[in-house]
Amino acid sequence: MNLKFWEGRDPAEVGYPPAPNTRTVTDERRNMVIDYDVPVVMRDGVKIYVDVYRPRADAEYPSILAWTAYGKNSQYVGHVGGQDIVGLSEYTAFEAPDPVWWTRRGYAVVVADPRGAFNSEGERTFLTEQEARDMYDTVEWIARQPWSNGRVGMSGVSYLAWSQWWAASLNPPHLAAINPWEGTPFLYHNVAVHDGIPTDFFPVLVRYRWQYSRSRRVEDLVGMLEDHPLFDEYWASKIPRFEDITVPIFAAASWSDHGLHTWGTLEAWARASSKDKYLLIHGRKKWKTFYDLAWMQELFFDRYLKGEDNDVKHWPRVLYEVRDRNYVGSFYEADDWPIPSTDYMALYLRPDGSLSREPGGEGEVRYDPLGEAVSFTYKFEEDARVVGYMKLRLWIGVEGADDADLFVAIEKLDRAGGIVGFPWNNYFDNGPVTRGWLRVSCREVDEAESRPYKPVHKCRSQRKLRPGDIVPVDVAIWPSGTLFRRGEALRLIIAGHDTHRPDPDVETAVMREAIRPDVWLVRIHESPPFYRHTRTVNRGHHILYMGGRRDSHLLVPVIGRAPRP
Repeated sequence: MNLKFWEGRDPAEVGYPPAPNTRTVTDERRNMVIDYDVPVVMRDGVKIYVDVYRPRADAEYPSILAWTAYGKNSQYVGHVGGQDIVGLSEYTAFEAPDPVWWTRRGYAVVVADPRGAFNSEGERTFLTEQEARDMYDTVEWIARQPWSNGRVGMSGVSYLAWSQWWAASLNPPHLAAINPWEGTPFLYHNVAVHDGIPTDFFPVLVRYRWQYSRSRRVEDLVGMLEDHPLFDEYWASKIPRFEDITVPIFAAASWSDHGLHTWGTLEAWARASSKDKYLLIHGRKKWKTFYDLAWMQELFFDRYLKGEDNDVKHWPRVLYEVRDRNYVGSFYEADDWPIPSTDYMALYLRPDGSLSREPGGEGEVRYDPLGEAVSFTYKFEEDARVVGYMKLRLWIGVEGADDADLFVAIEKLDRAGGIVGFPWNNYFDNGPVTRGWLRVSCREVDEAESRPYKPVHKCRSQRKLRPGDIVPVDVAIWPSGTLFRRGEALRLIIAGHDTHRPDPDVETAVMREAIRPDVWLVRIHESPPFYRHTRTVNRGHHILYMGGRRDSHLLVPVIGRAPRP
């Protein structure tokens, strides 16, 4: 398959070193040695460049590799998006482990600029077999160094996480453990397109944040999406073979990253063949939680990179948070994901705006997809832990159009009817419980991959609507974990546009002030608003049908026995 490339941007234009500058520096205060711009030769002769941080004492250390798309010289600044990430050293690359923290604990940290990125040689492609082979070669290079004990782990957030699934699928002999922290390996379904609806975030990500290349040869993911708008062999080639992964895993997902990493991280963990694998699911903001829980990462790596007999052997396979409200929740243990003790409660849509345990009479609700949303509410009569995948079955018709984009959200209402906000989109605190999307022409489900509670859409072809069509569709609602107390309510929102917007003051602060351009080379303030979908097909009117044989309902996962009707 022929790839498109574009020129990207010369990293020297925004202050990145214009060429590799191999040198060794000692930080006396931190008792740490840094080897900058070390060339690592790939099997085809291409050189990539890495920075190596290691304790000053001559010894053999376990190593942690961070494989970043954002530049090994792009440091954090302490406060990112209101997350108050404090205490990090100035050596910490974006979404990467803090070298000072880890070298003090007897680890070496290697941060790599991949092939074609920044000053590394070659063409820049993304999440490909070639990139996986380069990670393999880098792991094996680390294992041969005199400061290495021969055991290598990988860690990091987002791109630094989803690259780990690729590396582990090739099983480098000296890769001993991985710690993918919120990184989906499903570039098409989770990042570029949400069940048929293109995202605004994708072109920003690949054209601003992944654009820097000294070779000026960058895979044109935007152009490839234009040529390959549906899921095909090109996008399938970017998904690793999870069944080949056998290395120990400590993965983290969150209920706050709907529309990016939540779905894919959980799916990758469930599919991996590793015997020793652990999953943490939290409801907090991902970057702060990554650094707050470095002590758990240390325990994990101590066991698998140092060989220590520690408490990790008693960890549950799954540790998940059930949120009560913003940053308030309780953690529970489970043997697997999805949670084995899950019951599914069907709540039927009624024309009066209620959700009921019993189907009602036939009716319909009509709305303007470019105007206000419609909602349906269910009040809990008993406490319920709602954890897992939701599915919305809708019978829908359209007037004045041959397609429809559906935007779905789940909110929690307190006993007084007020909205309970949760962390979402990495930065904000006023989000819903969870969200889902579907372009109706992409409604065909993959029967082999789907489950009764989890529809997976093929997105390989489009089935437009004809005048008078009334069709059933299943909207996949991303996993979540929330406590609903007796008297509190679940509200289902259906619209033809994004239903929730960030707090404007917080968004402005994030866009303009969270990142210092002099140290963060990819300037976030050039980005449009976060995670929106403005390229919709909506026009005319949507009509939702319910009751009788048209069983429009919301399937809700409840841990243990579902509340009585």
